[in-house]
Amino acid sequence: MSSQSSSSAIRVAVVDDDAMALTYLRSCLSADVGIQVLATTRSADQALAFLRAHTVDVLITSLHGDAKHPVEGTAMIREVLRASPRTRVVVLATQDTDATLLQSLEAGASSVLLKTSSTEEIVSAVRVAHSGGKVVTPALMPRLIDYALASVPDVDTAAVLSHRERDVLRLLCEGASNRQIASRLAIAEATVKTHVSALLGKTGARSRLEIVAWAFRHGYARTGTRASF
Repeated sequence: MSSQSSSSAIRVAVVDDDAMALTYLRSCLSADVGIQVLATTRSADQALAFLRAHTVDVLITSLHGDAKHPVEGTAMIREVLRASPRTRVVVLATQDTDATLLQSLEAGASSVLLKTSSTEEIVSAVRVAHSGGKVVTPALMPRLIDYALASVPDVDTAAVLSHRERDVLRLLCEGASNRQIASRLAIAEATVKTHVSALLGKTGARSRLEIVAWAFRHGYARTGTRASF
């Protein structure tokens, strides 16, 4: 494992079994003065050990798996969050099956990009993840919404949403975290959690992404207007 320390605001570690990809990611991320690459490794076990011993703000990891076994590719995300709950995970997917992408988000990833994403997209995703937001590369967002829609009951309960629930729903569609929603609406974060729970119950959704999918179905958001959720 290669590592170095710095006082940069965003502390990043990268795990990828492709040595060339590691070199590229270190180079493009280190070029940004606001990001410090603390470590790179080809080993998931080494990455987890590093996370347990150091403070890492954002971990970038590639998903390697196949369409038949998407869970295998997302197990790393769950392990990372168990080892270091405050670390945000940015996924660079090597294959873009809908199941793998959605399960990455449901496993706790803050952002999902294709591995072919530009340097600017990757750097932006790191910054958004560090601030508590979530990003899905624009090319994938319509497909994720369509995939999530298939799991959401087609029940129009918009009429029973309270004014505050509609406010929270709008901000969820903008990619705001609970803390950001609380700040923008001038309410307690615990109150936001209560409204999100109410939205889950009223929409039949099982996750924040499915709430957003429901919002797309019922006209609260439009495909292509946002790259985050």
